Amino acid sequence: MRLTSFVPSIPIDVVAHLENSGFRTDADVLFTPAFDIFTALPPKTLSLQDVAELISRVEELASAAAVPANDLLLMDNLARGQDFDLSTGDPLLDANLLGLGGRIVIEISGDRGSGKTAFALNVILHQLTWHPNATAAWIDTTGDFSPKRAIQVLKSYAAEAPLAALERLQVSLAFELEVARGILEELNQLGNLRYIVIDTVTSLLSPLLSAGSSQGHAMMTEFMCNLRTLSQSCGITVLVINSTTSIDPMGTAPWSGRKPALGPSFAFMTDATLWFSSQAGIAKESHDHATLHTIEIRKARSMASGSHHTFRLRNSIISSLPC
Repeated sequence: MRLTSFVPSIPIDVVAHLENSGFRTDADVLFTPAFDIFTALPPKTLSLQDVAELISRVEELASAAAVPANDLLLMDNLARGQDFDLSTGDPLLDANLLGLGGRIVIEISGDRGSGKTAFALNVILHQLTWHPNATAAWIDTTGDFSPKRAIQVLKSYAAEAPLAALERLQVSLAFELEVARGILEELNQLGNLRYIVIDTVTSLLSPLLSAGSSQGHAMMTEFMCNLRTLSQSCGITVLVINSTTSIDPMGTAPWSGRKPALGPSFAFMTDATLWFSSQAGIAKESHDHATLHTIEIRKARSMASGSHHTFRLRNSIISSLPC
């Protein structure tokens, strides 16, 4: 969480000095020794005792407030009445996704070309087409978002005004974690926001992770916690697209030579994991070079895991195989 969100509980001039010295988030303050913060600040800004009190105050402000269980139940029932199920517009695939959606963070993982981005695009555009008051945000961390692909998908829905749906999709470029944080803060002001896609979260977080320091892991944890808070408080489904990495030499992971990137702890920072894979060849009954892909529910808190479904993908448009 950015320190600016703690103003006026923390004076704005103190926050400005901290940011100018490289301390922009609560994690920067909480995971840095008080003496290091003191020496990084301009002379006579704060005493060492003031810095210690500042750290305690940031810890207090960043901590989650206790909520009575009956209030949580009321909020959950209200939220479920307003939530959207995860839906691509294909009835057979959507039946396998029933129960996913709402105020959760979903990891979409798989190798390049496995259909991750196309799936997220179909979900977003289907919701924007059939819910004319909804808005969505797409945070592009690689510069690969294609408006042409989006139009192709929208035309497949036979929507009367496909451009009207695109007007409610906010696309932002973020090549660094700090930029993504700023975008998420701005999204708090976007009305009727239902979906956020980060494509890919790997590009933002993997450069921060190293075996020799825990700071990168702390930044990843803080970022994902902020996503979870935004999802819960605003009723948003967050889709984070994750790349893959090679399995360790011991062969302990179950994903046939590949596993989700960002380490094993990342799986505990999301509510569900969808694993995508592509199949060799093309759909036999198709003459238009549609590729075959499989989606498997690896983890889900709201439904049983382990189910999978094979679908076709042509020009980024999803359709199920005939029964």
